[in-house]
Amino acid sequence: MDELTSSIQQQKSIFITQAGLHPGLPSTFVRYGAQYFDKYESAIIAMAMNARFERAEQAAEIIPLIAEFNADICKAGSWRKATYRDAITIEMGNRFGIMKLFPIQMAEIKQTQEMFHLKETGAYVSGFNWFVDNLVMPIIMISQKIKKGLATSLLLKLFAWGVNTFSSPYQGVVFLNEAEGMMDGKKIKVRIMAEHDDAYLFTAIPMVACIKQYLDGALPSGLWMMGHVVDEIRLMDDMEKMGVKISIQIKDENGR
Repeated sequence: MDELTSSIQQQKSIFITQAGLHPGLPSTFVRYGAQYFDKYESAIIAMAMNARFERAEQAAEIIPLIAEFNADICKAGSWRKATYRDAITIEMGNRFGIMKLFPIQMAEIKQTQEMFHLKETGAYVSGFNWFVDNLVMPIIMISQKIKKGLATSLLLKLFAWGVNTFSSPYQGVVFLNEAEGMMDGKKIKVRIMAEHDDAYLFTAIPMVACIKQYLDGALPSGLWMMGHVVDEIRLMDDMEKMGVKISIQIKDENGR
């Protein structure tokens, strides 16, 4: 990897990986939150999405993610493997309300944690609905342990049908950084929330915002993850111009 990075830099090329909604935005949101703290202590990235599948094949990437659960979380400044028991409950705004979210693997977060010496961080994603979470997901995990790739076509159809049939009629996505730290000697909490009615469009918007920075020469040469190289303030501004609703709440430790 070092040789590849050196070759890219020598050629003054730019390679950007891990771009989009997730991965892509988690590190961007953590970095964006840093401006509100003198001492940044915690950044929990959370995402809730409700979409529909026109074709079962659109869910193809989800099956292996469910079957091969592999996530890390940072607690007390140290990383460890997560389990489903590390699920957290977060208030995800008026559209989704209070939700249970599960840890997911997000490689970009580890470097960002080191950058700010965060005591706690991780990326979490909501489940789908009662039918998919309690019936379909266990079937996927058990079947793939028996044999990887077993009945994939059937599982895709069952998963897509479960999402389309039992999910809330509201479609959209909420992306959140629930952060804590110190400012002017006081403990504060900051919630940075981005919302959009179209989950598929929201997936593309961060990439377009990143490409804008690339096209005008704002990004340095090298091999980068999107969340580490973009100007996070400009990217958030451009996403807002493209229809993403962004809101920021700042409260003290007493909730005021």
